[in-house]
Amino acid sequence: MAKASNDAARYIRLHEQGASDKRREAARDRDRVMYCGAFKRLGGVTQVASAFGRFVFHTRLSHTLEVAQIGRRIAENLSQQIESSGGLPQHVDPDVVEAAALIHDLGHPPFGHVAEEELNRLAVKERDLDGFDGNAQSFRVITRLSAHRSGYEGLNLCRATLNASLKYPYYARSAQAKKKGKYGAYASDSESFDFARQGQPKDQTCMEADILDYADDVAYSVHDVEDFYRAGLLPLDRLLRDQDEFDDFMEAWKVDKKHAPPTDIDDFIDKIKDLLDPMLIHATYAATRDQRTSIRTMTSFLIKRFVEEVVLTDKDGSPKFQRTPLHGIEIAFLQSAIWHYVISDARIATQRPGQRAIVKVLFDTYLDAIRSGQADIIPGRFRHVFEEISQDKAASVRLAVDIVASLTDLQAVALSRRFTGQDLGDVSDIVVW
Repeated sequence: MAKASNDAARYIRLHEQGASDKRREAARDRDRVMYCGAFKRLGGVTQVASAFGRFVFHTRLSHTLEVAQIGRRIAENLSQQIESSGGLPQHVDPDVVEAAALIHDLGHPPFGHVAEEELNRLAVKERDLDGFDGNAQSFRVITRLSAHRSGYEGLNLCRATLNASLKYPYYARSAQAKKKGKYGAYASDSESFDFARQGQPKDQTCMEADILDYADDVAYSVHDVEDFYRAGLLPLDRLLRDQDEFDDFMEAWKVDKKHAPPTDIDDFIDKIKDLLDPMLIHATYAATRDQRTSIRTMTSFLIKRFVEEVVLTDKDGSPKFQRTPLHGIEIAFLQSAIWHYVISDARIATQRPGQRAIVKVLFDTYLDAIRSGQADIIPGRFRHVFEEISQDKAASVRLAVDIVASLTDLQAVALSRRFTGQDLGDVSDIVVW
């Protein structure tokens, strides 16, 4: 009886609503997230490189869909393992994992992580000590900023989905947040956070959140390698076939203070080479049919390897998900290659100062408008908040952050150009978003 009660508690919602239809509660959540405005916006937000240039790179939207697919497959795999071992299969709900994956980047601001860093700096400078974090912003989007029904804020998702979305299950000012530099919620969103975490061990993620975190790592490691090999930025053919190139990269990785490999990396070098061998990449990308099929073979091989070869352990009588140490090193290798060859490249690095400048212009302009009562440039979807906060300085900072974080890349660029007089646009332009 206690077990049934505990299971039911996973799927209750913070706000009462009408009876469910034929869908399971978590499936209802998945569909609800997929149709919200914040999800559609991800198609216009950078993953690593802008999706609006010569090459078709992943956007936050395509990345999110891949995380959801990978996460669901891992959850289905583990659920079967748990069931066959006599455990509790409802501890891993594929619908919960998929819904959480669709949520995980909803709060990511325009451009890459540079905007996340700049928004955090600007908020803290204005004495909002919660700052900014994309994970906390995603939680805020689904629990407060999204519109679903008139009786409540947010999407009113069930507890299991909210909890699974918290890869960092602690507040901005907690010791854990200070240690890891990431967090799952702002203090102002405490009601929803406490509801999501009710009955959970402090600062400990649930198994579904662990699956989401791993699926995120797998997705961007694999699709970044694919994207930047196609774009000619990642010399994958040389890295795989030229021993000198491989050795030079490994030496550079070992001295990289920000992305240093494990101290025992030399013990894994042969196994990393085993990972690379099946990748049928032999030349610089020229979009030939053979190369396109080789890329599909490569991504299929990597994802299948990372998804199927997972470890299910038992901790304190409860099943836990854990990736193998080798998988962790292989993923770190792929990510480090992207940092070494791509993110540190001047063609991307020289964009970041301009992106920071755009974010600062937008934040400063909106904050000034909020504090001076200039309602006419506040986006319509935030107008009701603007009217409520009056002269509350703390609330004004959070509102400015929310507005900037809700923009797409192109919206951010267009608005900053208007605000600085670089391109005033035309009176017929649509600026309501």
